[in-house]
Amino acid sequence: MPGRNSSLVGYVAVAYFCPKCSILKLGTKTPACGFYLHHTRLQESSSVKDLGVIMDDQLKFITHVNSIVAKAQSRANLIFKCFVSRDLNTLLRAFIVYVRPLLEYASPVWNPHHKYAVAKIESVQR
Repeated sequence: MPGRNSSLVGYVAVAYFCPKCSILKLGTKTPACGFYLHHTRLQESSSVKDLGVIMDDQLKFITHVNSIVAKAQSRANLIFKCFVSRDLNTLLRAFIVYVRPLLEYASPVWNPHHKYAVAKIESVQR
């Protein structure tokens, strides 16, 4: 009966993963056809989050930059609220440990080379 169990596992996996799957079409010459996974049509979306990086169909990454800047500012404000000490070395270490990883995660992928993105990211560090 190993065939029965494997088909059941495949059915459960498809039922679980299909809602999490989506199609991101890049470029203007992408065909307008539907994509299916085990007779379930996959939805199209204008942006997807993959491994923590938000990509849109224009590969601009501005949504990702806005998201990480909001998280980093929130975490930096939390550091100022939670730490009673105003010792510069302590605050600097807390910033390096808790905030900078948010700003630097996968940066070679989304490479902030536009001036507005760089300015927005650097605004957190001021």
